[in-house]
Amino acid sequence: MAVAVVLLIFIVMMAVSAQRDAEASFLEERLEKKRFCQETAFFIATLYSQGSGTEIEITLGKDVNIVGNRVQVNDVSCTFLADANAVQLQAGQVRARNIADVVVLENA
Repeated sequence: MAVAVVLLIFIVMMAVSAQRDAEASFLEERLEKKRFCQETAFFIATLYSQGSGTEIEITLGKDVNIVGNRVQVNDVSCTFLADANAVQLQAGQVRARNIADVVVLENA
């Protein structure tokens, strides 16, 4: 009987541990997306503030959607203060230009 109780306690502890690991993994992934989203938004705002004629090429590590003043990375989004074209960017090389105070982004 005592062995059964100890075994039951062990199984419950393993189940709780597995659930906490899954939650931690989910939160880490979400924080990474949020960090990437904010870095992308900062990049767009910085390019905008540099003025018309500025051009930069960068490498994106994830697919990104830009609509209005919002960057979307899967289920995470963040905003920036700039005018930018609406675009779906694939991970990889991206050309970004400030044309007449509108940030234009496109896959290179």
